[in-house]
Amino acid sequence: MAKSDRESLDKLFECFPTFQLPYDSSIEVLDGPAFAGHTVYSVNGGQLVACFDTGIPESVLRGMAALDPKPSYAVAAESGLKNSKTVTNFAEIFKQTANAQQGSTQIRII
Repeated sequence: MAKSDRESLDKLFECFPTFQLPYDSSIEVLDGPAFAGHTVYSVNGGQLVACFDTGIPESVLRGMAALDPKPSYAVAAESGLKNSKTVTNFAEIFKQTANAQQGSTQIRII
């Protein structure tokens, strides 16, 4: 496992207490066109989604927000969001996908 992979998993595990997730939660790396070339983690079948890559494009954020069921929590690395516009877009993308049945996604930038 490359050091950057290990650092990403370290960041992911740091989120678990914040969102009251047990350390034995299932973790998978999402695959698909929206995530091409980026590592997006899904914890407990999408309860938490996270990306700690650098240069996270809006398409990855939209792919995370489009998951069904909606994630309860979404996390991105501040270093991965290019500028304040991207940070604002991260929040807006998840606000737009909120619905009455599944509620909204709590986002966190670390």
